[in-house]
Formats: sequence, C-alpha cells, structure tokens
Amino acid sequence: MRLLVLICVVALAASCAQKPVTAYQRGNLAYRAGDYSEAMTILKPLAESGHSSAQLRVAYMYNEGLGVAKNRFDALDWYCRAAQSGRGAAINNIGYFHENGFVVARDLDKAIEWYRLGANLDNPFSQYQLGKFYLRGQYLPKDLEQAYLWLNLAHKQTFSLERDAALLIYDVEQLLTSEQIMSGDAAVKAWKPSPFTDEMAAWVRSSKACS
Repeated sequence: MRLLVLICVVALAASCAQKPVTAYQRGNLAYRAGDYSEAMTILKPLAESGHSSAQLRVAYMYNEGLGVAKNRFDALDWYCRAAQSGRGAAINNIGYFHENGFVVARDLDKAIEWYRLGANLDNPFSQYQLGKFYLRGQYLPKDLEQAYLWLNLAHKQTFSLERDAALLIYDVEQLLTSEQIMSGDAAVKAWKPSPFTDEMAAWVRSSKACS
C-alpha cells in the first residue's frame, strides 16, 4: 500500500511539474490568440537574436500586416534571415516573391531555383509548385514523372495541400502507364530530403534577394 501511495505521489508531482514557457512560446500564444502587437513585441527581439522560428513568424507578420504596417521589404529581409538557417518555409516564400515580382523583379528562373531548394529540403509548398510546373509544362519542361514525384511528396505532408495535390496527382495518373506509376511510387518511397549545408547558406546570403 505504501508503495502504491508513493507511486501516486511521484506521478502527481511529475504531472504538476511543468517546463517554463519560453519567450517564443509566449509570442506564439499571443499570435494564435490574435494579439499580433503583443506577439511582435515578444518575437522581434528573438528574431533579432537569431531565433529562426521567430524570424519566420516576424517575416510573415510583416508580409500580412499583422501587428505592424504591411511591409514586404521587411518581410523579405526576415525571410532571408530565416532562410540562412535552412527554414524551408522562408525559402519557399522567397521563391514566391520572385514568381510574383514582390519587392524583387519578377524572375521565374530565380523562383524555380528557390522552389527547388525548398523542395529538396522537404518543404511541401515548394514541392507542390515544382510538381504543378512539371505537370503543366509551365516555367519548366513538361515532365510527368517529376510531376508525380513532387506532387506525391507534397501530398504526404500537409493537410492544406491535400485536396489540390490529390487532384493534380489524379491528372498525372491519367497520363502515365501502370509501370510508370509503380516506378513513381518507388521513387517517392526512396526519396530523402537534402541536409541544409554551409554551401546552401552561402548561396542564400549571396543571392540578389538576400544580399
């Protein structure tokens, strides 16, 4: 009986013991609660200290005008800082800026370079963009096998792309043979993301968008 009581006390103590909330968590809680000004007050100093998650959040807030005046120049600056740490979402969004001519001149070749880097780092939005381009022959030569690979990789990862990616995968499958689909499934299964290297970080720093 004493042993049972001791176990219960230890379990209760463990359940009550909570890790201290970090500054980033407090900022993220404020963001999720819609208190964007408070979120920016907390997160921007963290971003300035090199916290890549905070940099990514601050970039998005500048891009959308959440808690601050909308400023895509500042958004790009913070996306570039986060990208230097290998944050795939930041890399994808820099590609999006190039594709649409936000802040930087519209440059589809540069957009694809950024999307490809993001895709190789396993960012689903970059993977979706590449897959879509390969399927449609838009900005890239049409390549159904590449389209199948990238769309399936994107589809596996995020609910927000699940429907759109599934519809495009269906379109690709209508144009592939059963052998090509089997080969594509094997390629998806075997695919591994690239590690973010010092060379990649140097490329980001030296890019026209981030230099």
